[in-house]
Amino acid sequence: MICSKNFQANNHEIYYTERMVINEVQVKSIITKTGVPAGDYVINPYVGCTHKCMYCYADYMRRFTGHQEQWGDFLDVKIYDKKLKLEPLKGKKVVFCSVTDAYNPFEKKYRVTRKLLEQFTGGGVQVEILTKSDLVLRDLDILKQIPGVTVGVSLNTHDKRMNKNRHEMINSPMGSGNERTIGMA
Repeated sequence: MICSKNFQANNHEIYYTERMVINEVQVKSIITKTGVPAGDYVINPYVGCTHKCMYCYADYMRRFTGHQEQWGDFLDVKIYDKKLKLEPLKGKKVVFCSVTDAYNPFEKKYRVTRKLLEQFTGGGVQVEILTKSDLVLRDLDILKQIPGVTVGVSLNTHDKRMNKNRHEMINSPMGSGNERTIGMA
């Protein structure tokens, strides 16, 4: 599917200034062992990303995809209908996402991340989610059922005053500036 300008996802309209190529891809596996210090395994429910961040390191992934489009102009939706085998992951950390955003705007329609997270309820596996999107709030009901889940949110702004305040807070004596913990009630 190629979409441009607007796209309907569960009654939410998403606007794009450029064309996005969206593919549904059936995958045999969704969990990958990782060498990234943040976790033992990673789940990337999508390949590609809609954010097109100018500082993104993940554009190197394009060479593994077969896509001619630039990073940020395509999104492959991973279709994985099997039950996850979580027993071997007990005591390990699984990171939702290292090279995409689990809560990109198309998650509203496809719900891949939500379906995967539902399988982690009950504990035993540490889950960490990295996102830019407030769509993560949609899944609070599930996240509350995953003991010790952490959610990292990347905040970006062009507001110079807010940026200055944020940098002052990061450099404050409260800590290293690399971590902030926000509890869920």
